[in-house]
Amino acid sequence: MEPSLALRVIENFEGKDLEDARNINALFMATIKITKEQIARERSYGMPPPAHGYRDPLPPPHHHGMNPPPPHGMNPPPPYGMNPPPSYSPPPPYSAPPPPPPPYGAPSPYAPPMMHAPPPIAAAPAPTPMRRNYGSEQAALGVRIDELHNLSSHAPFVPGAVAMTLQRAWDSGNRLVSLLDEGSWKALTEMESQHGQQVVNEVVEAMNNQQIRNCNAFLISVAKKFLTGSASTPAAGSYGGSSGAGGNYGGGSSGGSYGSASYASGGAGGQKGVPALNRLHGVLGQRAQDLLVQHSHVLRDSHFDEVVVSQLQKLPEHEALEVLAEVGRHELVGVKNIPAYIMGIINRYKRGVSRPSY
Repeated sequence: MEPSLALRVIENFEGKDLEDARNINALFMATIKITKEQIARERSYGMPPPAHGYRDPLPPPHHHGMNPPPPHGMNPPPPYGMNPPPSYSPPPPYSAPPPPPPPYGAPSPYAPPMMHAPPPIAAAPAPTPMRRNYGSEQAALGVRIDELHNLSSHAPFVPGAVAMTLQRAWDSGNRLVSLLDEGSWKALTEMESQHGQQVVNEVVEAMNNQQIRNCNAFLISVAKKFLTGSASTPAAGSYGGSSGAGGNYGGGSSGGSYGSASYASGGAGGQKGVPALNRLHGVLGQRAQDLLVQHSHVLRDSHFDEVVVSQLQKLPEHEALEVLAEVGRHELVGVKNIPAYIMGIINRYKRGVSRPSY
């Protein structure tokens, strides 16, 4: 890390109230991420204008060194040394009276210049409101932001209490957070915290009672009375249909450690829950064994089942080692579904995204 960045991170971290923080490490990592984003925004405004101004060059002489043309309606004077033509009359002296005005209704000798109507002024587009990044607040409340922020680009802008409500629902067995599409995520960023919690709780209750089939359509319908912006509204007739884009979680845009579609269904690559650690050989197998020792209080060989191992083997060896290293860097006590958590990291590497930018 550059010294200037490190100093700024320390300054930002010193200004935070740590009394209510539950996870100091997560709060500090979130502070690094937010500081980097602040510096990136500051640098995006471009170079300052030059210190010294400039002047446009002087316009060229109108007549390029020659005599100016005669007034309108008069013949030019004769060249030097020649007699004037019969029609030539010298200009009147300065004291001569002005010529009489033309009679009323006669055309003016000088045509008025053509005047064009000014173009209509286009209305300036309405500025896009700035959204607040709640990453630090989420981390202070105990939200697993390294998992949550992988699910959507809107996730950091969800109020901390709403994000915590989604996480508690997931930990209790409800999959709503992994099924949300971009329209639903955006809606959660546009509601006040208490309204967002109310909407999430209502959707979770309906899902638990098996009253709905499309959680995203139902969420938008409940959130309409609270929305302050223009969240995506599902098309008519979509209620009761199959799940939205979030239903493909684990493949596409919604990766993250809250699970994966292929793992949740015991998909391609083997059976979930069947240990397959013996399929990992060499450095990869040794690193997996080291993880079992490092996290012996929570990690079991059954967590490396056929689904996880088969997907891990599809990665290049250096990326597979990075996946295991990332698992080792995190505290796994709060992770309810460790195989799904590992699959979330694997899916991120399969999409070409390495570990989080913080």
